[in-house]
Amino acid sequence: MPRFDQIDSSLFAGLDPAARSDVERHMEPRQLGAGEVLCREGEEGGSLFVVTNGLLHAVAASGAVLGRQRPGDVVGEAALLTGEPRSATLVARLPSEVLELSRDAFLAAAGRHPPLLINLARIVSHRMVARTSGAGGGRRAEAVAIVVGRSGWPDAEAALAAATASSPAASSIFDLTRPDAPLTAGVLAALEFSRRQQQRVFVVLGSDHEDLHLLLDYCDRSVALMSAEEAHELAGTRQLPVERLAPVTTTGNVGRLGRHLAGTKLGLALGAGGAKAYAHIGAIRVLERAGYVVDYIAGSSMGGWVGAWLALGMSSDEIEQTMRSAFTEDAGRAVFRAGAAGDPSGTVVMEQLARQTTGGADFGELRTPLILLAADLEGRCPAPMMTGPVHEAMVAAMTVPGLYPAFRRGQQRLVDAVVLTPVPSDALIAAGADVTVAINLLGRATLE
Repeated sequence: MPRFDQIDSSLFAGLDPAARSDVERHMEPRQLGAGEVLCREGEEGGSLFVVTNGLLHAVAASGAVLGRQRPGDVVGEAALLTGEPRSATLVARLPSEVLELSRDAFLAAAGRHPPLLINLARIVSHRMVARTSGAGGGRRAEAVAIVVGRSGWPDAEAALAAATASSPAASSIFDLTRPDAPLTAGVLAALEFSRRQQQRVFVVLGSDHEDLHLLLDYCDRSVALMSAEEAHELAGTRQLPVERLAPVTTTGNVGRLGRHLAGTKLGLALGAGGAKAYAHIGAIRVLERAGYVVDYIAGSSMGGWVGAWLALGMSSDEIEQTMRSAFTEDAGRAVFRAGAAGDPSGTVVMEQLARQTTGGADFGELRTPLILLAADLEGRCPAPMMTGPVHEAMVAAMTVPGLYPAFRRGQQRLVDAVVLTPVPSDALIAAGADVTVAINLLGRATLE
């Protein structure tokens, strides 16, 4: 086991050597073999653990890996503070060593060394933020495995270049496909050093690497650059689902893959707002001029229409021209006619405009993934739309309740989502966006 004063853990931040030595006397060392369970979900939690060597997996009852604990990480802190049962099972993936500190010993030590309590509160806070901040939260110092198929992948270097260019965070690359690549033990040590330096680490390896599964277990994320058949074969051996990102056949898709590797995929949420949706065009123009590429789009109500045009590949200028041409004074009067409530004629005009401006495109034909939001009166819940003809979803997203009859889509009765999801940022996070830009047009504040 490493010397106590060599353990780099946030739990001991601010403690001088004498204080660390005092804490050490009250910690119990434990050694675990590969596959051995440290604690189980549901057990009483009367202590916390500091990992000093190896690798632990936090595993849910379903078998899903919730997190990876490496040297210096603190686990079991929530159960120690609250007295509640353990929230996950901790299993040693490699031969591992931990130091255990009981609740009584911790409270006594915190009384003598107050920074301990502050440090633990900071650890709990950071962990809560990481769990609630979405897909991209807390991912700067992560390890990403890039598994190349048997036939290789010629654009791997370009994707890595795009990844490093799309994030200001420092990064390191370990290419294990090279003949002179280091042994796995050396790679794991180098990975740990890079992560402690708060660097994102990319590990490139072939699908036939002898320690493939060990390295995949160690890394936080895995991306397979291979044929669909190979990907499903690999996933089957690990009992994992396959998430298809995109066919990497163009420069644009290589760039998107780079942002996926770097954890910088940008999502744009365009909120409801009727005629105020012209403001979305200005926001898109600013993003264009700054050089940002949008990877996911979500829209509610009229924001969904602007989002659909953007997803088709239109520029801000083209969207403005389309919007001005489509919503003439006569068209606006026809769509929002002041007739009896429930008159469907406005939606007929709306469908014509939506079909004409999208060319009858299907969601699968869009250049950028799009999510249009409506509200389902049957389920009384938000209804994200991501399949089928885009123009139909656009009409559903603009079907104002009380003005038009609900839009029928299968078993759903859909209306404008403004009352439930006026700004659909959550849909972007669920889709995989790492960074979200949300535009809310319903605010009442004015510039002084």
